[in-house]
Amino acid sequence: TRGFRPDVVFAFFCYDQWKVIERLRPYFGCPIVPIFHNCDVKFSDKQVGKILDASPVSGGVSRRVLNKLHGIRPDARTFMCYGGAPNDVSAYYTGEKHNDVFSVVYAGMLIPLKNVDITLQALSALKDTYDFRFDIYGEGEEEQNLKHLAQILGIADRVNFHGKVPRDEVIAAMGKADCFAMASSPETFGLTYLEAMACGCYTIGSRGEGIDGVMVDGENGKLGAPGSVEELTAALELYFTQPEAVRAMQRKAVETANGLTEEKAARMMLEDALR
Repeated sequence: TRGFRPDVVFAFFCYDQWKVIERLRPYFGCPIVPIFHNCDVKFSDKQVGKILDASPVSGGVSRRVLNKLHGIRPDARTFMCYGGAPNDVSAYYTGEKHNDVFSVVYAGMLIPLKNVDITLQALSALKDTYDFRFDIYGEGEEEQNLKHLAQILGIADRVNFHGKVPRDEVIAAMGKADCFAMASSPETFGLTYLEAMACGCYTIGSRGEGIDGVMVDGENGKLGAPGSVEELTAALELYFTQPEAVRAMQRKAVETANGLTEEKAARMMLEDALR
């Protein structure tokens, strides 16, 4: 808009766009804050360093990204750029769960990086000891492989593939489920984690990925190594062996999600960039 002068410009996915951003810098007349994603830091350290040198402060969407930035420029001033849940997230929680069996849910694309196969293997390790149901919402290239794996593992009768459904149906399913498990990597943030936390799910995520920091291991959820069947199995089993601890995590998860809406996350980003 003619005459508009922003206080700050956030440049997401900055690596490929930086030459354009530099050309536009004189027209903004304000700080330009690059926000680095996984794809921005996997190429040239030299170019990433140039971007850091040209910016008073930079953001990263995960601890892994921030660690990479500090490996290139140890003294760089950075902040974590969190995603936010929808502003109506407080309406997601519908109260205590009352399922006949341990209800686990996944929602997202059925693609390799989501590691849904790890969740299937972890649940399989519990099949002879505990009863459970695993509801999978989403579609993608891995669907047939996952169905085949469930058959091989002997848990196909406990796994339900619902395909792609409207978002409100996914939220309703999370509201009923005891647990949300997603061992994805790489994961920029993982808004679905935050939505599951808002629904009061015992939420299990990936250590070192975008949700790490919002989700604090043992406080408002559990974090494990993305490719570790053993760690995910242990996290799932806590539901049975430490039920009070899990319920405490569920309550804290709701509190965390309510404190990180889109509006609040945007305010945090502005404060971190301008302080």
